[in-house]
Amino acid sequence: MQGFISEGANILLQRLLVRKGLSESISFKSLDSECNLCIVTYTPLSKEERIVAGKEVEVVGIERKILSQDGSTSIWQAFFTIEGYLVQLNQEGSPVKMKLIHQTCTDKDFKTKYNWKEDLQFCSLYLDRKDDLISSHLYYVRQHPELHSMLADFLKNLLIKKPENVLDFAQKHFSSFKILEESQVKSSPPTSDNKGILV
Repeated sequence: MQGFISEGANILLQRLLVRKGLSESISFKSLDSECNLCIVTYTPLSKEERIVAGKEVEVVGIERKILSQDGSTSIWQAFFTIEGYLVQLNQEGSPVKMKLIHQTCTDKDFKTKYNWKEDLQFCSLYLDRKDDLISSHLYYVRQHPELHSMLADFLKNLLIKKPENVLDFAQKHFSSFKILEESQVKSSPPTSDNKGILV
C-alpha cells in the first residue's frame, strides 16, 4: 500500500525526519490500536534544551497525531537528539513518560565504513552489471574493427612526436578524420535521386 507506515517503521521514520530536517507536517496511512486503517500526521516541534544522561543537549521534537475512523485521536510526542537518538516518548493525557537514563553509545560509534562487497545483494548486482557492460563493450569493438587501427595510429604518432599538450594533440589528430570525411562527401558524384527527369 502506497504511503503506508507500519508501527514498527514509525520510530525509524521519525529518526530519519530528525536527521533530514522536518520543516512542515506530513501525513501517512497507518493502523490504530484497533488495527483499523487511519491517518497519521507528523508535525515538527521547536528545538529545546533538555538534560539527557546528566548532560544538557539540544533535542528535536516530533508530534505524531493518529486520527482513527471513529473520529478519536491519540497524540504522541517524541524527542530526539540531533543525531536521531530517542531520548523521551510520552502520550498526551498519560502520566507515564519514557526517558533515556543512560546513553550507552554515541553517533560516532556507528560511523563505520560500509563495505558493499560484504553485502550479497549489492555484490551480486555489481557483478551482473559488470558482466553486462563487458559483453556490451566487446560486442561494440567487434562491430567496429577500425577502432584498433585508429587507436594504434594515434598512439604511434603520440610516442613519436611526444607533444607537451596531449589533449591538444589528440584534438588535432582526430579532427583530421572529420575534415577527410567532409572532403569525400563534397567530391562524391550526385546520386540518381538528385537528378531531375528530362522530357
